[in-house]
Amino acid sequence: MATKLGTAILYLLGDDSGLNKSLKDTDKSIMSTLGNVGKAAAGLAVGAIAAVGVGLTAALKASVDEAIKAEQVQAALGAVLKSTGGISGMTAASINALALSLSEVTRFEDDAIVGGQNMLLTFTNIGKDIFPAATEAMLNMSTALGMDLPGAATMLGKALNDPIAGMAAMGRAGVQFSDEQKLAIKALVESGDLMGAQKIILAELETQFGGAARAAGGTFAGQMDILNNALGNVKEEIGGALLPVLTELLTKYGPQLIQFAKDAGAWMVSDLIPAIATTVEWLAVNLVPAIQTVVQWAVVNLVPAIQDIAKWLVTDLVPAIVTTVTWLVENLGPIIQDVARWIVSDLVPAVQSIVKWLSENLPPAIAFAVRVFNELKGTIDGITNAIRTAIQWVSDLIERLRNLRMPNLASGLNLSNLGADMQVQGAFGGLTLAGAGAPSSQSTAYNITINAAGGDPQQVKAAVLDGLATARARGMR
Repeated sequence: MATKLGTAILYLLGDDSGLNKSLKDTDKSIMSTLGNVGKAAAGLAVGAIAAVGVGLTAALKASVDEAIKAEQVQAALGAVLKSTGGISGMTAASINALALSLSEVTRFEDDAIVGGQNMLLTFTNIGKDIFPAATEAMLNMSTALGMDLPGAATMLGKALNDPIAGMAAMGRAGVQFSDEQKLAIKALVESGDLMGAQKIILAELETQFGGAARAAGGTFAGQMDILNNALGNVKEEIGGALLPVLTELLTKYGPQLIQFAKDAGAWMVSDLIPAIATTVEWLAVNLVPAIQTVVQWAVVNLVPAIQDIAKWLVTDLVPAIVTTVTWLVENLGPIIQDVARWIVSDLVPAVQSIVKWLSENLPPAIAFAVRVFNELKGTIDGITNAIRTAIQWVSDLIERLRNLRMPNLASGLNLSNLGADMQVQGAFGGLTLAGAGAPSSQSTAYNITINAAGGDPQQVKAAVLDGLATARARGMR
């Protein structure tokens, strides 16, 4: 199988074939486009592409079908014009134009009309002066009498081709001619005025069925048919454009496809069918005994087990269930009833009392709590503001002490014994005394540095006294 089928496929889609290359390029393009798209999105995209592909394939198939049908009708038209030598005087173009114009006002599709016209052309006594009227009479007869177009065309063609014999056939179909008309038709035929006889027949048909096809085309159903006919013509044009391409493909790949079909058929005959037969034979030899063994095992083992289970259910489980239910009814029932009575007699009234008390007392309590909170809030706000003010006062005091100049601290000290020319210079964190010395014959310059941290007056005073004592110890008088 693999060898023959693979050979056929490779023969059809060789590595150097344009179709195979196109498939590979398409696959690469799709994978490149998908790139990093998630699997879910890729699945949706593939589904959408498949749906569009199915719809497009169906539309193209319908278009090709319409084109094939039209091609067959046109081929038949060409053949009948050729076989009759164009004796009617009608051309393929004039016939198609007439059919198209009638398809736009009647329910008949143009290809169907051309098919009826092809039948009329086989009756060589119908000339171009009669042919248009005969075509519309054919449509009217088909509509009024419920006949198909080929049948109506055949009956009308016989009557127009041989008016004397045709009148009798039309009479049997319900088309009646008066005696005067019959005599006139006979006289015209015998005198060689065949067209005159044909005009009498067409005139009577117009009297009885005239306008039937156009009237049907004016109904809603007729308008829908006309619309479908127009769409069919569009499909036919699309399919007509595709047919040459398809024909070329069939011409190019048809032999390969035929060979593939032959190889596939040969593989089926030589490999597949014998394999199926072997499989069926194996199943007959092995499967049936296996089924019989399974059935026998079930009868010997499974059925007794099922019977034992059923017996246990009847003798043990069901009585146990009945006993349990009975006990529940006898014992649990009174308990449930007592609980229900307690709920009704005690719990429900208690809950109702609690709800009533809450509804009467809770709102005033909440209102009182809100009022107390508002009063306490005012008091708390006052205390908070007082604390803030005190903190600010202390902060300002500390700031002023830090900026205090030390001469002001030393001005209250008795420094007269240091000499008349003593100068006092102070700074935050220390005090410097400078002078020329005591009045004496000997001049002495000195500096005394007194350190006191933080600007605390008591610490500064103590530091000054310590400094003076140090100065005296060094010889100051």
